[in-house]
Amino acid sequence: MFSTLEKEPLNRRNRDKQEKLMVGDLMTKIINSTAKLLEEFRISVDNGRFHCVCLDLPPELGTDKGPTALELGVMSFAGCISQIFYLMSKKSASQ
Repeated sequence: MFSTLEKEPLNRRNRDKQEKLMVGDLMTKIINSTAKLLEEFRISVDNGRFHCVCLDLPPELGTDKGPTALELGVMSFAGCISQIFYLMSKKSASQ
């Protein structure tokens, strides 16, 4: 397993620390993810914070027990935009 900002393998202890780096004036957290092949094209991915998602392919190639990796990427983008809109509306309402 590798971190997104490092090229050295991470062990469980380092991953659990959620190390932080200073980049200019911004604080950046190292985000880790692991993927485990379960069967055929079915893959379990996690974010190192006790959240995991099962990825799969449509019935033609997989078992259709989860979104494809591309679908998860699109879903993540939609969730990110929604959270930004919510935070901005909440901030505007408090001003």
